[in-house]
Amino acid sequence: MFPLNPWVLQRFYRLIFLPSPGCGVPLVRSRIMGGQEAPYGKWPWQANLRRPGYYPYCGGTLIGEKWILTAAACIHRLVSSGLRVGQREDYNLDNTDKGEQPVSVKRIIIHPSYREGYLNDNIALLELATKVQMNKVTLPVCLPDASVTFPDGQKCSVTGWGQIMDVTSNTHTAHTDPPSPRVLREVEVKMMSNDRCNTLFNIPDAYGRTTANLTDTMLCAGYAKGGRDSCNGDVGGPLVCPKDGRWYLAGVVSGGDGCGKPNRPGIYTRVSSYIKWITGVAPEVTGNVLNVKY
Repeated sequence: MFPLNPWVLQRFYRLIFLPSPGCGVPLVRSRIMGGQEAPYGKWPWQANLRRPGYYPYCGGTLIGEKWILTAAACIHRLVSSGLRVGQREDYNLDNTDKGEQPVSVKRIIIHPSYREGYLNDNIALLELATKVQMNKVTLPVCLPDASVTFPDGQKCSVTGWGQIMDVTSNTHTAHTDPPSPRVLREVEVKMMSNDRCNTLFNIPDAYGRTTANLTDTMLCAGYAKGGRDSCNGDVGGPLVCPKDGRWYLAGVVSGGDGCGKPNRPGIYTRVSSYIKWITGVAPEVTGNVLNVKY
């Protein structure tokens, strides 16, 4: 028997696993005007990771019925009962939102090249013990094909339950004017080219420090003046970009130098760089991988 070419296998999986009709298409829509609470159901692929009795400490993204994509840096603190999808409010950790689904993790797959403490290859997959039930507040996001690029200036959105203040500088960050950090929040950011980001990162901060350069498997988004950004607690969550009525997962929140600081945009794992790895581990999500041009 002759071995199948990987390209043929990918096409084969796409024939079997057809695109989800609801991939990247939320049933609740509204326009983002800045850091604010997210309408319930607007980001139906958002998941949160938690430790029992604590705030959500990381985010995640539903990419298939049994698969969550997150940051490898989040995994060492994850417990199998600490994952929820379809959730917006988190005022009472014992309460369940309408449509929310607590789910258990069957298997954790960290990218083999990831090293703790580094941003390179900061990506991981969580296989769920059971399929999540798709509904108006729980749907998968679309994944960009490996050839997809997001242009400098492209408006995208980042969501999470992360900190509203940068505790290191005591200044407002991404999620400005907050009524509560325990409600899912959203903020619009702009994509930046890696060259532009590296130029900003090499501008010394108030302490004369610079930041390491981005690699091709990373991307960044935000503003040179700072202000809007992801922050602690958002790590592992989605950076999504719209196109023709669908949302695509451009990045996984990975880290950065503080939150919302001038010349320090947020750093994300570039999802398109890992599509081959993702579909190799989870071939069921191949149908949600789409080739789109921005």
